[in-house]
Parts: sequence; structure tokens; C-alpha cells
Amino acid sequence: LKQISEIRDKRQTRSCKPFSDLSNSMQLKRSTKFGKELLNLFEQQVTQTFNNQDNVTFEGLTFTVNLQKFHINYNEINNESIDLQQQAIIRAMDSEKISRQAYRLIAAIGHNLPREWAVSNMRQQINQQMIELIPIHLIDLNLLHDIDSTDNNEIDINLINDSEIIDEVTKSIGKGVYRSIKDILDYIIPTLLEKKIINVNNPILHIRISGDGRNVGNKVNHVMVTFALLNDYTNIYHPDHHYTLMLYPGIEKYNNLKIALAPLIKDLNNIINGYWDKQ
Repeated sequence: LKQISEIRDKRQTRSCKPFSDLSNSMQLKRSTKFGKELLNLFEQQVTQTFNNQDNVTFEGLTFTVNLQKFHINYNEINNESIDLQQQAIIRAMDSEKISRQAYRLIAAIGHNLPREWAVSNMRQQINQQMIELIPIHLIDLNLLHDIDSTDNNEIDINLINDSEIIDEVTKSIGKGVYRSIKDILDYIIPTLLEKKIINVNNPILHIRISGDGRNVGNKVNHVMVTFALLNDYTNIYHPDHHYTLMLYPGIEKYNNLKIALAPLIKDLNNIINGYWDKQ
């Protein structure tokens, strides 16, 4: 009996293995167990400290082990709230030009901020959704110029969907991109109707096309074409309400503009003849 008692005393005085010597999985298990035990103690203490009618919740626990910070969230995960938070962070990063590395350092300080990899995944989802809603098309100015010089008055924009031409465009230096104005209108018109910026009884769109050339970094010239809806006159001077239609490297030469603006001219002619949104 004496030996058994000594063995029991040794087991009771046995210390835990140092946290730094544990593997990542064991560190996580020990931290989780610690959080569950504290939650049980909290629930026991609540009944002694507060009235039964009081709604007391244990929302989170933050502790540090060897300068390594842990945070346990006891609330139910609200995926919608998490998505909105990540989307707000992406908007702030874009508007304030915050890099991924800079946000990674900020998130390391604040435990309540989503991790950088989660924000990056949300950005990819948003980009994929926008590609599906408003596709970005490639256009090769040099290739289309060769087509136009063969006495053809009309440029067949459908040729750009050809895989061989797309491969050639990606290898070419003189390439540009454009977005269909109809795709953009399909995306923004429901919001404008909801805000009553467009009159349903008199749905006339007043479109202003703008374009300009710019020397980027004193090395490369670019030409950009945008449009804005004059119906939304309160936001006409806000850059966020000017939508990019076309962008290509080069200067504002008539031949280049004729080629690059061919898809836009085609879309505008279709809109003049009658435009119906997707709703």
C-alpha cells in the first residue's frame, strides 16, 4: 500500500510537458482543452454572481503562451457577417493601396481581423464573379489593323473569340482590353432603378463617353476610354462612377482609335436601336 501511495503522489505531482516542446497539433489541443475548462468554470460562476434573468455570455478568450497569442471565439460562426467584414477590408485595401504584406502584419497584431489568406480567397471570389458578370475581352490593335487594311469596311469583332488570335494577342506587345458597355449597364441599372435615378416611365439613358491619353512613368503611353451616366448627376464628378470601357498602350492616333473603339461603336448602335436590361 505504501508503494501504491507513492506512485499516486508521483502522478499527481507530475508536471505538464513544456508548451514549446509540443507539436502544433498538440499545442492546439491543449489550448482548446484549456478554453473548454474555462468555459465550464465561467458557466458555474455565472449562476453564483448574476441573476437567472441576466443574459451573460462568454464571447471570447485571449491568452498568450511564450509570446504566442491565442484567441478562442465562443460565439456561433456567422458566415454572412464574416463575408461582409472581408469585403469591407478588401475595399479599404484597394482604396488606400494597402498591400497584402502590409495587411498580413496588421492582422498579426489584431486577433479580431481575418487572416490574409481568407481575405485573398474572398478577393478571388469577387474577381471571378465580376469576370462572369462583366467579361474583359482582349483586342490586338496590330492584328485588327491588318484586317482593316484589306478593303473591309467593317471589323469582325467576333474574330477575337478565336483561340489562335487570343494566343497571338497574349504574345503581342500591342494588346489592349475592353469591356462591353451593355454588360456594365446590366450590372449598374438595377441599383439605379432602386435609387430612382432612372425613371421607369421614361427610361432614357444619357451616356457621356470620355477618353484621354496619359504617359505612365514617363515610359509608356496609354489611352483609356470611360463612360458615365448623366442621369446620376450627383455622382458625375466621382471617379467611382466613371466606368472603364477600353484601355490600350499607345497614343491617340485616329487609326488606333477606330480599331479599338469598334466594339464600343457596335454596342452603342445596338443600344440606340433599343436596349433591354436583363431584369
